[in-house]
Amino acid sequence: MVADAHAHQPAWKHACASQVAGGLSTLCFYPLDVIKTRFMAQDGTELRRHNSVRYGSVRQAFRVMVEAEGGRSLFRGAHVAVGASALSWGIYMFTFRTVEAAVQPFFAGVQQRHRGRDNGTGTWHWSDGLTASVVGSATGNVCVAVLANPAWLVKNRMQLEEAARSSAAGDSAPRRYATFASGLRNAVAADGISSLWRGTS
Repeated sequence: MVADAHAHQPAWKHACASQVAGGLSTLCFYPLDVIKTRFMAQDGTELRRHNSVRYGSVRQAFRVMVEAEGGRSLFRGAHVAVGASALSWGIYMFTFRTVEAAVQPFFAGVQQRHRGRDNGTGTWHWSDGLTASVVGSATGNVCVAVLANPAWLVKNRMQLEEAARSSAAGDSAPRRYATFASGLRNAVAADGISSLWRGTS
């Protein structure tokens, strides 16, 4: 009964709950996300090193970042990440629940017709609930990729920029991704508006 009541809650309630949970978890674990992003960006070349150092462990990465860039560097772009997380989870959950509810009657009808064909023996089953959930989830993920990718792109570049600026261009170089707005402007100016969706494929 409790599960049924939960499943039939309005889509916007699921979306709001997911936004709050996603935003809080993103903020709590954001320093680890910064380290993860920098680890992924390093490919062994001098150009991809951060603060002229190739990270060998999480502990070393934390120490180098704090010593070279200050403790605030661990939360650079956190506001963008929290916003992007809330946006992504809100879009996903609202789309998922809405589409799932919309297509479930169709798959239930398919299931009913096939049960009629086998004279009710139940030898062939179409899982209408599972299929509707898959369709809803896939639609939600596509919407998130299209609508939220610009925010995640700017967030990742904000996490990486200070290291690239200090190791390759010097401390006097201006920051191109100091804010979300300036990051969007610079990304569009440098590579065109389509670059905001780089990596979605």
